[in-house]
Amino acid sequence: MTRRTLAALLCAWALALLSACGGGGDEASQPPPQGIGPAGGTVTSPAGAQVVVPANALAQTVDIQIAQSSAGAPALPVDLSPAGPVFAFTPHGTAFGAPVTVTVPFDPALVPAGATPSLLKTNAQGQWEAVAGATPSGATLTGEATSFSWWAAAMQGPSLQVVSSNPADAQGRLSFSSVTASESVVNGVTTVRVTAIGTTASGLPARLEIDFEQSTGANPTVVFTWGAGSSNVVYCTAATNPCAGTTVVVANSTSGRIDFSGQQLNVGGSPVGGAAQLSGSIAYGGANVGPTIVTQPQNQTVQAGSTATFTVAATGTPPPVFQWRKNGVNVGTNSSTLSFVAATADHGAQIDVVVSNSVGSVTSAVAVLTVNSLTTPPLNAVRIAAGNRVSYARANGGALLSWGSDSGEALGNDAGGARNAPGPVLDVTDAVALAQGYGGASHGLTIRANGEVWGWGFNGQGQLGNQGTANAPRPMSMKDAGGNVVTGAVATSTGTTNSLVLLADGNVLSAGANKGDGTTGSRSFAAPVPGLSNVVAIAAAANVSYAVRADGTVWAWGDNTNGALGDGTETLRLAPVQVSGLTGIVAIAAGFQFAVALDANGEVWSWGANARGQLGDGSSAANRLTPAKLALSGVTAVAVGIEHAFALMSDGTVRAWGSNVNGRLGIGDTSDRRSPVAIPNLTGVAAIAGGNGHSLAVRSDGSVWAWGENVSGELGLGSTATRFLTPQQLSGINLN
Repeated sequence: MTRRTLAALLCAWALALLSACGGGGDEASQPPPQGIGPAGGTVTSPAGAQVVVPANALAQTVDIQIAQSSAGAPALPVDLSPAGPVFAFTPHGTAFGAPVTVTVPFDPALVPAGATPSLLKTNAQGQWEAVAGATPSGATLTGEATSFSWWAAAMQGPSLQVVSSNPADAQGRLSFSSVTASESVVNGVTTVRVTAIGTTASGLPARLEIDFEQSTGANPTVVFTWGAGSSNVVYCTAATNPCAGTTVVVANSTSGRIDFSGQQLNVGGSPVGGAAQLSGSIAYGGANVGPTIVTQPQNQTVQAGSTATFTVAATGTPPPVFQWRKNGVNVGTNSSTLSFVAATADHGAQIDVVVSNSVGSVTSAVAVLTVNSLTTPPLNAVRIAAGNRVSYARANGGALLSWGSDSGEALGNDAGGARNAPGPVLDVTDAVALAQGYGGASHGLTIRANGEVWGWGFNGQGQLGNQGTANAPRPMSMKDAGGNVVTGAVATSTGTTNSLVLLADGNVLSAGANKGDGTTGSRSFAAPVPGLSNVVAIAAAANVSYAVRADGTVWAWGDNTNGALGDGTETLRLAPVQVSGLTGIVAIAAGFQFAVALDANGEVWSWGANARGQLGDGSSAANRLTPAKLALSGVTAVAVGIEHAFALMSDGTVRAWGSNVNGRLGIGDTSDRRSPVAIPNLTGVAAIAGGNGHSLAVRSDGSVWAWGENVSGELGLGSTATRFLTPQQLSGINLN
């Protein structure tokens, strides 16, 4: 079987195969073109190939022809063998507005028993590719496409791989490819070719034929050995023994390897000086195996605007390809994942995937995609707020009041100096909500009737979002990066150096430090927190922030000292991460390195720092890295200060726990409490707030009550006393 050149051998091999299946070259007689227009139609060739064009797939009439011809078609990949003729569907490149259905015949005699050939088409790059989801019927294969090209049926060949053990050098060239037919050339005089001949019952090569060819009439001799021992030696000379037709029989097994080596010799048998040694191995694998799905796609429920991702895992030889379907219609790419980005309600559907290879195909179980509509969060009409020795209240008509410390211009009255009784915040008379305040904050925010956000006070990190960092002695509007006033707000929250704004569309803006965008530093304008959507509640504290989504999960970012983020670690997070194990949450409040959350069942959860018992779980542990439930039920609201916390009960009473320095719990003494206790003589409460060392409450009759530290007049009692251990009513103020 001496072959003069590898190119000639390949051509003979390809022509022989195409001739055997009746598909080589152009046919003498081809059917004439048939015009198909917007109404659609069917074109069928005498050989049985067919295309069905649906209505409206074409905007104008196109002359369509199906020719049994491989002229101009790329060669099949060397690991595939023809299972029938090649068909040219023309005009090539014709694009259709809807998928057309293509049917191609194959020759059953070329297909092993129990196997199914692959349906192939050429892509825009002129490469053959498998048509995902193709279905066999008798001796035909049918699939869909949106453009014309060459089509054919083919079988995956046995898995062969040739591996070189020495690379090319300056004297010789040695190259192998992972193909069924390969060559190596040494010094330009010797060619080695490996060919798979036939198949066994298990799909392995029946034998491997190794051919050696002396490509010139020169005298050099080449010696080759293969196998495990030295007895398999062949001396090859140009004149007497060209080593043509040497064969190695492959056992009916699942895998194997043949090692070989060669050295160019002089006529006397000595090695040719400087000649490269040819060596390598031929590895052959087992039979092809149809696809098996090992991991089915799972149902997905997401909120509108979120990303839904389906995955599937499958095995098979050759590796399978994937075609996802939505309600039975092909969608997406041919990968093992399918994602719907920014899902909308109309994405709700039944999703499955057809997994196929050259042996056959299998369809996954159906997974259901459910997209819930966005929840519009209600206005969080906060009426009282407490900060760093400063207090705020919103009167029923929309006026704002402040009292206590004016550190950082926190009073918003442009006057300077503390005051121990309520007085007006300037310029805002139409407030509909105050910010949920953190006990360490020295700035205030409010939402006006038109949805705009205005702020005043300390602004060292740009937390007021007014595009500056100077303190604001009177309210100023919050702006975005473009200088536009922030509108559409339904809730705000103030931290030490950061602020959060919740918009009616469920998105969250941040200003100042702890931006939540994956970077450090601060900014003096409001911008979205990436990755957050459908949020219904927010809370800011000392370089930490929280957001509750409509699905009841909680997300947090920032300083994670003492486990403040509740993700089971103490690792700083610059972007939101999910708080571990929480579902059904409807409200949240944040203190110094701890947080308290309320669920839809009226139960309370806490996590983070616990040095003063502020987690309320009765333990003496210094902290807790993940949430745990307290022994409380029937709770309607939660509030926290720096290191103390409150639960408003459904009967209008209040439970308090944590630090009790200066009587901030309002229970008549200064001893800390590690479990919730009732505040005596405080009933009919409608809202509650915790500050640095003081606390506030509004009763349903509109009266305001305060207790705890009073060094800056933050209780608003007109008194110079430094503290009050029980709730005291403010005079001259009613918020109803």
